Amino acid sequence: MPSPVEFGMTLTRLGLLLLTMVVPACGGGAPEETVTRTPREQQPAQPAPRPPAVDVTGPGQIVGFVFQDTNRNGTFDANDTRMAQLTVVLTNPSTAQRIRSAKTGTDGSFRLENLAAGEYRVTLEIPEGFERTNDHSFVLAVNTDGTAREVQFGIARKKP
Repeated sequence: MPSPVEFGMTLTRLGLLLLTMVVPACGGGAPEETVTRTPREQQPAQPAPRPPAVDVTGPGQIVGFVFQDTNRNGTFDANDTRMAQLTVVLTNPSTAQRIRSAKTGTDGSFRLENLAAGEYRVTLEIPEGFERTNDHSFVLAVNTDGTAREVQFGIARKKP
């Protein structure tokens, strides 16, 4: 019968070093219990904690529109058309944490409202078969006075 507590080192088939403790049961005739622990440095890595949620309640807003840039000059002109049902994503520029997204309306416009003061990245998800004619991502500072920041995204069909 083992002493009240025996410590031993056991090498597992996976090559991990385990600490095994055998504790005899109290009372007569009951089976003993074995508890095994893996040293902390050999335990599997835990997933990184999620960053805290960004406070996005406030009077700030970002508005804009997406247009098909027919002459590819990166500027909205009389011959350009606005594009509906495209996705614009709002993220935290320092952590890339997605905050929310919006779809462009039938007139190609979008609105991201109720934003706290701070910096935000606004990115257009470019649809298949198109390419950008100006920046597809902007970092904007939103103020507490409620003044809307405007963004215009130009895209054109890819050339064959």
